[in-house]
Amino acid sequence: MSNKPNAIIFGGLNTCSRTLAALLVPPDGGERLVENLRIVDKYSVAPPTTYLGSVFPEVLKQPNVEYRQANLTVA
Repeated sequence: MSNKPNAIIFGGLNTCSRTLAALLVPPDGGERLVENLRIVDKYSVAPPTTYLGSVFPEVLKQPNVEYRQANLTVA
């Protein structure tokens, strides 16, 4: 069992979440800063409905990274 924290990112996929996710779970196989990462946003990633860049799809392929599409403005 790892002593690294779990993390969840709500929103921001079209602004800062992609960069934050790549920092927490490096796509190049570097040391992960979190054990598990879940990202929740309104945008679809398969097929993409916003700009994802070239690095973020590689982050999503990492083990223990999960993306969920959900509208966070509806409670």
